[in-house]
Amino acid sequence: MKDKIENITLDEFHHSVNIPLLKKQLSFAIENSLFWKEWFKDIDIKNFDVHADFHRLPLCDKADILNDQIKTPPFGNLLSVDTNRVARLHRTSGTTNQPFLVLLTENDIKNTVLVGTRAFRCSGVTPDDIVVHCLNYCMWSGGITDHQCLEGTGAMVIPFGVGNSKYLIQTIKRIHPTAISCTPSYLGRLEELLIDEFKMQPRDLGLKIGLFGGELGMQDPGYRLSIEEKWGIQCIDANYGLSEVLSIIGSECSFKRGLHYHAQGILMPELVDQEMNNRPLEKGSSGELVLTCLRREAQPLFRYRTHDIIEIVDTDMCECGREDFLFKILGRTDDMIVVKGVNFFPSSIQGVLCKFNNLFSGEYRIILESGIISVLQLEIELLKSVKMEDLSGIKKHIQDIIKSEHSVKVEIEFVSYGTIPKSENKMKRVVKV
Repeated sequence: MKDKIENITLDEFHHSVNIPLLKKQLSFAIENSLFWKEWFKDIDIKNFDVHADFHRLPLCDKADILNDQIKTPPFGNLLSVDTNRVARLHRTSGTTNQPFLVLLTENDIKNTVLVGTRAFRCSGVTPDDIVVHCLNYCMWSGGITDHQCLEGTGAMVIPFGVGNSKYLIQTIKRIHPTAISCTPSYLGRLEELLIDEFKMQPRDLGLKIGLFGGELGMQDPGYRLSIEEKWGIQCIDANYGLSEVLSIIGSECSFKRGLHYHAQGILMPELVDQEMNNRPLEKGSSGELVLTCLRREAQPLFRYRTHDIIEIVDTDMCECGREDFLFKILGRTDDMIVVKGVNFFPSSIQGVLCKFNNLFSGEYRIILESGIISVLQLEIELLKSVKMEDLSGIKKHIQDIIKSEHSVKVEIEFVSYGTIPKSENKMKRVVKV
């Protein structure tokens, strides 16, 4: 099932929908937010040409809005409505920074759920599905908000959350849901429990679909295939988003050629290069995704840097019939490591390790020292059944693959099973020392 809005081309949408909404959103924010009033103090909003000059406005990012909350606690000057209009408070995950408090009005919630429902429908969730939802409900929008989006498809949703993996397995065995919604790395924790304590293999649970988000990896064919073979499920990259902007803005369809952009009419996307110059939203373009709110009431954001580097896969109609653009995520600018002048994204290690599923658990981490980096220090966790003496020649083989595919030199330390802490939330792949 598709919304009518998904059948409008990018150019038509930009001129007929984005520009009129953008004018209203700018006027609203400058009138009601002390943050934006100061940020845009040099702009004559009445005579501002949104269509021609919007790309000249300064960009902002999480550091800017987080500093606003720190300086003016608890909600900052960004807040554009009275607190009695705020219906819900979330926080960001805090993976790369201190958590930012996210505030939503009733209308903000409705728009968030509208887009998220669109995304899960695109991913194939139907009223016939039973989805056990295993993202964090503790203030993170991936919990209750994504739960509402799943319910919007008509599916039955089990609000499980995180923190009791043994009971989750028992619940799946009892209720037999068709799908699980979680971070892909969480499956490693479940696999460990299934084998050690339930004497089961992952595919024995009978799940059919995995709806994944919160981490990179699903767009790596090897990583996806390794999960599908172990679990006997169809893996879907189902919920790409940012809590401070919109819980879900992208998901795959059944053709899995990339993420569909679902936030038409709610967020206006831009693409910028390393010098912060605009790049065209056309097939083959890559750069950092920048987002602007078009209907946000509590905390409108303009030219917000996501720090996600994306590539536009296609802008023509997809085989599924949707007209929105397709994109894939290459990595994050704040995760990117420069090794002897080469830009390296830690998530790319997943694709390499998938070639050795019979040896490694899939867990790894990069130990990052301060200063100029010439060699990456990489820890790779073994399967429980694998001994160090079984690894003759493997270390050099992996080093050669990484050097060949990513032009980066690595020093590798194999560690025994259970050494790298597993998480029920997002995994931290880079440890700074």
